[in-house]
Amino acid sequence: MLDTLRLQIPINDEYVLPVFDSAGSLVGGELIPFGNDSSFLTNLYHMDGMRVASGEIEFNDDGTMTAHKLSVPYQSIPSSNATLAFCLYKGGSNYWPFIEINASAAKLIQGHNAFGSDDLDLCASSMLSIFFGHFGDDFFDTSKIEVAQMDITYSAHVDSDFIAKQVIDCLKHVNSGQVRSTGSYDTSAMFNAGSKHCVRLIYLKQAETLQQINDLTKKIKNGNGAHYQKQLDALQSEQVQEFIKKSVRFEAKIKKKWMHKRGIPSNLIDLIHYLKDTDKINQMWLEAFKPILDSLKGVSMNIYDDNEVLESLKNAFTSYKADKPNYSKPLRLFRFFRSLKNEGFQNVKQTTSERTFYRLLKDLTQVVSKAALQNIVSGVESNIIPLFKVVNIDFNKQVPADYVEPEFNKLRLVV
Repeated sequence: MLDTLRLQIPINDEYVLPVFDSAGSLVGGELIPFGNDSSFLTNLYHMDGMRVASGEIEFNDDGTMTAHKLSVPYQSIPSSNATLAFCLYKGGSNYWPFIEINASAAKLIQGHNAFGSDDLDLCASSMLSIFFGHFGDDFFDTSKIEVAQMDITYSAHVDSDFIAKQVIDCLKHVNSGQVRSTGSYDTSAMFNAGSKHCVRLIYLKQAETLQQINDLTKKIKNGNGAHYQKQLDALQSEQVQEFIKKSVRFEAKIKKKWMHKRGIPSNLIDLIHYLKDTDKINQMWLEAFKPILDSLKGVSMNIYDDNEVLESLKNAFTSYKADKPNYSKPLRLFRFFRSLKNEGFQNVKQTTSERTFYRLLKDLTQVVSKAALQNIVSGVESNIIPLFKVVNIDFNKQVPADYVEPEFNKLRLVV
C-alpha cells in the first residue's frame, strides 16, 4: 500500500522572480516580495488566512513596522479523517519556490493506514483535493508536481504476537552492505535513518495502532473535535483490529534521489503513468528491501527462547495482592512449556490428565501459538528455523478479503 506521500507543488511563474546564472541559464527563482499585488504570499494571506512568519522586523520612523525575511511555517489543514501538513519553500538561486504537502494518503481516504490502496493517482488526489479545495489551484503549476517521498508498505503476518516481537528483535541486528541498522525500540527497527535516498522501517502495527488509539482517546476527552471520533472508530473497527494482529510491517520510505538513480520519474503525472503497471510498485519495494531480505536467508531464530517465553507469561498472568506480584500461575505455565519442549507435545499429552492438559494449553497459547507447540518433538531442535521462512510477504494478501477500496474523486491530472 501507499501510505505517506510528500508532494512538492511549484508556484506559478507570475509570482516568482527568475534567477539566472552568469551564462544566462535559469537556475532558480524567488518569490515576489510580500505586499506587492502580484505576491503569492499577499494573495494567499488575504484570501485564505495563511499564517506568515517574519524572521526580522524593522521599526519605521512613523511608528509602523516592516516585516522582512518572511516565510510560511509548517501548518495543517484538518479533514474528517486526518490532517494535511504543508510548508512553503520560498526559492533561491538553485531551486524554484514550491509548497510541500505531507500526509498519510491512506488516513485521508479511510481514516486509518492499517491497509490501503497502491493507486498513486487515488492517493495523490486525496491530498491535492484537500489542499486545492482550501487554497485553489490558480497559484500553482500542477503539471510539474514532484513526488519527494513515497512510503510503500507491506505486511507479513506471523503465527503469534510473541513471534512478531522476536522477528523485530532479530532484525535489529541485521546489516547488509550500505543498509545499516540506525535505531531500534521494543517494537521497531530502522535502517539508514536520515538517508536522502531510502529509509527502511520495520515495526509491529498493532503496537503503533494501540498508541494512536490512546492519543485519540485523550484528544476526544479534551473536547478536540468530532473528527477525532471518526478516526478512533476507524482504528477500532473489527476489520482493522483483525488485520493488524500478528502483523509485522515493512515500510520503504523511497525518495526522489533513489528513484532518479534507477531511471524512475519523480514528476507526479509521469510516475502515475509508470505505476499503471501494478507490478512496478511491488518491484520498487522489493528492490528497497532486497539487502535486508537477502540477509534473512542466513539468519535463524529460536522461536521458543525460554527467557522470552517466561517474561511473556509473567506479563500476561502475574496477579497482585497488596501491590506484591504473585508469579504462581506464570511459573506453572512455564513448567508446562518446558515439559512440552523437553518431552514433546504428544508425550506430555499422553501423561497428563485431559482436563489439566487442555486448561494449561489454553493459557499457554495466549503467548505461543498452538500450531508451533504441536510441532515440538522431543530431542529435535525444531524451534530453530530460518528467519526468511517466518517473514513471508504475500502481495496478494495485503488487505482483508472483504476489503473494498474507498471511492474518491480523482483530480484527473493524468490524461
